[in-house]
Amino acid sequence: RPSDYAGQTSHVRCIVASVRQTFQIARALAGAEDECVLVTLVRVDGSSYRRPGALMLVLPNRRAVGGITAGCLEEDIRQCAFEWTRTGACVKVFNTGSAADDALGWGSGCKGTLHVLLQRVPPEYSAFQKLTQVFIRRETAVCATVFETDTRLNLPLGIRFVFSEDVLHADVESAELKRALLLEARSIRRTIPQMVRYKTTDGDFSLFWERIQPAVQLCVFGAGEGVA
Repeated sequence: RPSDYAGQTSHVRCIVASVRQTFQIARALAGAEDECVLVTLVRVDGSSYRRPGALMLVLPNRRAVGGITAGCLEEDIRQCAFEWTRTGACVKVFNTGSAADDALGWGSGCKGTLHVLLQRVPPEYSAFQKLTQVFIRRETAVCATVFETDTRLNLPLGIRFVFSEDVLHADVESAELKRALLLEARSIRRTIPQMVRYKTTDGDFSLFWERIQPAVQLCVFGAGEGVA
């Protein structure tokens, strides 16, 4: 019955859009001639057009693929992304909306605090190479991104871990950390996306967990112009 699916429509639409955007960015990165800046929306306080996990890629010529808002931040990020990441990955916090929006009475739909991760990535970025394989095979994967990290930990800001087919793909040296991440990925995948903070004897770190799953396929059966 249509009423059974009414509440699921927006959720399915977001999943399809997110998968399509991630695949487009992966292809754009693979075709780039030099390193790019990958922009990830990892946390929203208040309202935002895009959900955490939204991506944007800034190419060396400053052209952008994807987006993390309805357009209120993209131009500034596109112009400044390489300068902001000159010394490494960073987190920027943006406040969207204005007094002019409040005066309208109904708001602009983009009025919140956005936490954005910016990092430089090479065309052969291993996490996206793995995600591209996941897309082609129509598999479901779990991706974890380091959003906060202690300087004492050998865990760079922005590093991504991909968990698919019960295998963890991670560029980390610690076998103990890999085992811990694998166990966490198995237990957390039903309750993502979410941000989780972890405490260790060497320092604390935060991971942004998200699910990457195949887009919904639609098969139409019949004949005639109505099917076309």
